[in-house]
Parts: sequence; structure tokens; C-alpha cells
Amino acid sequence: MMFYEFNSINEFCRFILNTPINYSVFSEPASVVDYEEFTGTKNFEEAINLLKYGDSYQIENFRFLKKNFDNLLNSKINRNQEFNYYIGYAPNVKAYLEGSPLNMLYKERRKETKVLDIYFNCSCSAKTDILAIYNRGAITLSFIDYLERIGYFVSLHLTEMSYASQEKFYVEFNLKNYGMRVNISKLCFPMCHSSFLRRCIFRLQEVTPDITEKWRFGYGRPCEKKMMDGWLSDIFKIKDNYIIIPTPQEMGIEGKDIQSDAKNFFNYIGKYYDDLTYQKVKSK
Repeated sequence: MMFYEFNSINEFCRFILNTPINYSVFSEPASVVDYEEFTGTKNFEEAINLLKYGDSYQIENFRFLKKNFDNLLNSKINRNQEFNYYIGYAPNVKAYLEGSPLNMLYKERRKETKVLDIYFNCSCSAKTDILAIYNRGAITLSFIDYLERIGYFVSLHLTEMSYASQEKFYVEFNLKNYGMRVNISKLCFPMCHSSFLRRCIFRLQEVTPDITEKWRFGYGRPCEKKMMDGWLSDIFKIKDNYIIIPTPQEMGIEGKDIQSDAKNFFNYIGKYYDDLTYQKVKSK
């Protein structure tokens, strides 16, 4: 396994900008190809600038989308801590008719604060549309914000999990811990923009000294949920209290319609995570 962990975007940028490319494997680095339809940026330098400083247009577009998405969730909480969720004791007919993916009434019964880790794999296949990448990231960020408003402490593990034959590539970014609010300006580009994977992560692979020629073409394959579960359990000894966000294809996210993608997102979450075990936050 090739493993990286970065505590900040600046640390990541310094590393990929100051480490020489392994030209013996990547004679024609994909991170610098002139393919805007695939990467979403004109060149590598533009991607780095957007990663460092954010994309004001994308951030404003996301805020507009999130406002509409929050209305779709219909997530107002009443005094009895009853709110809409993807599971619950009774259907919310109004939410169902409005097309909300969270159309069940759920009543909070636990008094302790709950913690939850979300592992978001930014990896995806080359066939993935850039709008599908955007929608998956935007829905995930809205979902995290929603979970925190109904009482969860959420930690986001932004990862890249891919493999080539028996070789594994794992990257983790520590950009949001428990109790931190969602920082759109920090998270929007790495979670919603195709260039984060197709230029920035590709450059990280290109500067990895011990990477083999198995990664030369295609830069590996993205891990699906089953394999991600195996890595977290067997390698990192993480057993529960987490949700995996895998590839857009596995979640049924196509990038054509945000409401349809949101419904598929929550159908996926409800299919695999309807009986999570939560831990109390440890007191200081």
C-alpha cells in the first residue's frame, strides 16, 4: 500500500509542487494534459490555484444549489426533535409529494451526542461525467450539514482509494473534525471539482517514487464500497460508526438532475446504513 495523509491543502500543494515527477513510469503525465472537458480546468496551474484559493463562481453556485437542496430535504426540526429522515416510524406525506428523499418522520430518542465518520472517496472512473462528480460532492456536503443540524458530530475523511492489481493507493485529507462546521470555501473544490482527482491526485501519483508501471495507464481503478469496507476494517481497524461515500456510479448519481441524484444518494444511504451504532462523545 502507498499511503499518504495530509493535514491541510497547503501541505498537499507543497508536496506535489516540490517533489519530482517519476518520469520512468509517467512519461506523459496526465495531470498536465490539455483536456478541459475531462478535467474541468485548462491546465494544471489553474487547478492548483482553484485548490489553494477556491473558485468563487463554483462556491456561489454551490450555495444556490444547497439552498434549494435544503428545501428539498424539508429538514425543519420541531420541539420534540422530530424531523424528516430516510428511515422513521411513519411517512411524511407532504415531503413525499414534494419529492423529498427524506420523507419519513423520525423521532430522536437518544439524549447523548452522537459521532459519525464519513469516508468520501473522490476516486471515480474516467467515464464519470464532471456533473456527476459535482452533484455527489454537493449532496454529501449538504448531508453533513443536515446531520450536524439534527445533533450529530461529523468528521469528514476526504480520501482517494484506488488500486492496480494487488497494489493499493490511499490518500486521506484531514479537513474537517468533530464540531467543525462545513467550510464551503475549503471543501467545495476537492469534493465537487473533477480537477481535484484528474489533475491534483494524478500529480500525487506521478510524484510517488515507488509506484510501478501498473499505474501508467488509467492511474488505477476506484475502490467500490465493499473494498473500502475491507480496507477500513482490515488495514485501519475501523469497525463501525462510519458511512462510506463511494463512486457516483455505485450510488446511482448521473449528474443529469440534482433531485434524482439526491434521491438515489439517500436510497443508497438507507440501504446500507439503517442501523448504525453510535458512540458518545468523550468528555474532556
